Amino acid sequence: TKNTTYYALTKSNDYLTVKFEKNGSSSIENSSLNCYRYNGSNICSILLPKITAASGFSVIGWGSSAASTSAVGNPGQQISLSKNTTYYASSEIMEQRVRTVCSTSL
Repeated sequence: TKNTTYYALTKSNDYLTVKFEKNGSSSIENSSLNCYRYNGSNICSILLPKITAASGFSVIGWGSSAASTSAVGNPGQQISLSKNTTYYASSEIMEQRVRTVCSTSL
């Protein structure tokens, strides 16, 4: 037989909360998530929810402010939390290509 060692897993009584704001996006998968810390850790991790951009926009990711132009994380990415926080869906206008057709008649 093989010896096996087991370790106790302890869960904190409180949890951290991350809130998500649509910030002009069409929809977001979750408006908030909670995570518990284990074994005395001061951090926990979550998966960032999906963002559906409004028509004519493309998703940048989750920003730290409503005016963010860069992402601190992308949908589906695992991030660590050490405090309650809020992330904002961030998107940008899609590049629009305009095709001009010229016609000349004699």
